[in-house]
Amino acid sequence: MLKEAAPSQRLGRPALSFQPLGLEQIPQVRRYLKGWPYRTCDATIGGIFMWRDYFSAEFAVEEDTLYFKTNYLDHETAFTPPLGPDRRLGYERITAYCLEKGLPVRFCTVPVEELEILQEVFGKDRLDMHAERDWSDYLYNSADMACFAGRRFSGQRNNMHKFEKACPNWRFEIIQPENLAAARDFFLAYEGQYAKESDLAREEARKVLEVLEHYEAYGMLGGMLLGEDEVIGMSMGEIIADTLYVHIEKASRRYPGSYQMLVNQFAKAFVTPQVAYVNREEDVGDEGLRTSKLSYHPVALLDKYTVEIR
Repeated sequence: MLKEAAPSQRLGRPALSFQPLGLEQIPQVRRYLKGWPYRTCDATIGGIFMWRDYFSAEFAVEEDTLYFKTNYLDHETAFTPPLGPDRRLGYERITAYCLEKGLPVRFCTVPVEELEILQEVFGKDRLDMHAERDWSDYLYNSADMACFAGRRFSGQRNNMHKFEKACPNWRFEIIQPENLAAARDFFLAYEGQYAKESDLAREEARKVLEVLEHYEAYGMLGGMLLGEDEVIGMSMGEIIADTLYVHIEKASRRYPGSYQMLVNQFAKAFVTPQVAYVNREEDVGDEGLRTSKLSYHPVALLDKYTVEIR
């Protein structure tokens, strides 16, 4: 178990050196993500870089381990679990940094399975932890999203039929360099009609435009739902290991069933035999989003914890 006294002397290394996170770090960060053993969206390119400014994220790399320092939720300094071959040592390095800087030892976005490692490192009686329900990820069976089969999904199929009736000439296109401008024009029009005023929503809008502007750097997979020559909706995400992560999902409400069709077509376009799950991220406490995400019958809610070491 980690001793509270002077861990930096025991580790024999200088404190971690954190730097601001920018898009130029995407290739460097990407190589660490394949080793993350969980399916939470926080260890993805979209999850990290689209929210880097909102959470004031900084990064450090030491001995093949990637660290992130953030201002989490209540604007308090917190660290995400380290990404590297020895997370136990990574937690010790973070603790040494906190003690040297006079910071509380606090971790955020900790998957429930990772709590066991924290207990091994610090001792169970030293962990003050609570789940952040608003930030739990919704995980779905990929075949469910691509097929909407069975009685459970009769509502989704009915809405898709309504969409097909309202927009009989619809089609789905993969986002590529030649239609990026159309995707951007759609999103600007969408924001003009449906924009929300919260800080979270405004930051998301800024980063959607950033993704479209730096689409190649982000390495996103994307698709657009069209009727005639009008863009009706768009989705963007990424695949890591056996999971398709949906980072952006926007559709016009003028057409009933547009969201159900978009969810289905995006999954059909990008789910492969190797992709078993679709992570549609959190509801951030929005009751409408919560109701919608639950209606697609998740196979799991991936709870994440904030943990402070006493």
